[in-house]
Amino acid sequence: MPIAEVHIPVKLDRERTMIFNLNTLSRFQETSGLFYFDFITNLQTTFNDVVENARRAALAKNPGADLRTILFNMNDVLKHIDLRAIHHLVAAAVHEYDSDDNPVWPLTVGKVGRYISTIDVYPLVRKILDGHMQNAPTPTELGEASPRPAAKPGVAGETQNGSNGNGGVPSLELVAADFT
Repeated sequence: MPIAEVHIPVKLDRERTMIFNLNTLSRFQETSGLFYFDFITNLQTTFNDVVENARRAALAKNPGADLRTILFNMNDVLKHIDLRAIHHLVAAAVHEYDSDDNPVWPLTVGKVGRYISTIDVYPLVRKILDGHMQNAPTPTELGEASPRPAAKPGVAGETQNGSNGNGGVPSLELVAADFT
């Protein structure tokens, strides 16, 4: 089985590598007390909301605006991010492996905080999102199907190709007539 990790370079006390894998996620949850996927979802949502608001504002000012060059204030992202979580995630992601292939964390959460200035937070957030996205499974790996076609009459939740639209075969067929 291949090693499931993504390496993202980061400058702290020296050039280091953030490794995005299950060891990082587990360590983050252990040290922060936060659930990783809640944190990363909030981070992604915040970022997407800020970009969408900037897009809407640009279109309101100029309906023909080039949306590829939208500018937004990074503080609009940063004011919604728990910096303690960033501390913990970077400390968890910056790990190495000993001779027995066990993870070793060379930096404490406090040491990580000494190396990150406020100007570094936004680029760091981008690197965290990049590492997460590179290590996230693709729709194909998740077994997700293409958009579901119209359902057959009389069978609730079943598509014409026999799948239930979530990439799998339905485990139970429900006949619509049974519910009327």
